Amino acid sequence: LGVKLPQSPLLDDGTKGIAAFADAIYEGQLKDLWDLSNKGKSWELVLGNGTRQYYPVVKRFVPRNRFYVHGNDARSVAKNCVRDTKAAVDIKRYLEPFVAHFTTDQAAERLCNYYLFQDELHECLNAVFIEVAPANEVNEAGRDVRYWLWNVISGEFCLDRAVALLQRIGVFK
Repeated sequence: LGVKLPQSPLLDDGTKGIAAFADAIYEGQLKDLWDLSNKGKSWELVLGNGTRQYYPVVKRFVPRNRFYVHGNDARSVAKNCVRDTKAAVDIKRYLEPFVAHFTTDQAAERLCNYYLFQDELHECLNAVFIEVAPANEVNEAGRDVRYWLWNVISGEFCLDRAVALLQRIGVFK
């Protein structure tokens, strides 16, 4: 559904403008398109080697406004996906790259940035940081969670510390 309906899906949203694009483009193009280092870039820039003057070379044309199962809205697409086992296999190639954006590695830094950007949450994270971190690390970071999560010298994000913090506040398991 996230591929078919790229915005926050409402169950009665329409499904116009979709296609099973993975069936149309070559495997190397698909790999580049789904590479996490290209997240947020336009498909034209990714597949066009940095230029928007890209005209896709496809191995075959696919029907538009159809994505393995029929459905005019999110509700019917979801129901039809559950009913059609062949569609579930076909859709898997879209779901795996989609969920890769929600792994611990991908989500932790974004969540920490989001929480720290809001003043009231920043203070709450500082309080949890003082509970979670060893006393010597709290003092080294000047009692500021930002300096504990990011290495001051290298600027590197400390994933293990972020996970411990996010687990403590119940965001991660």
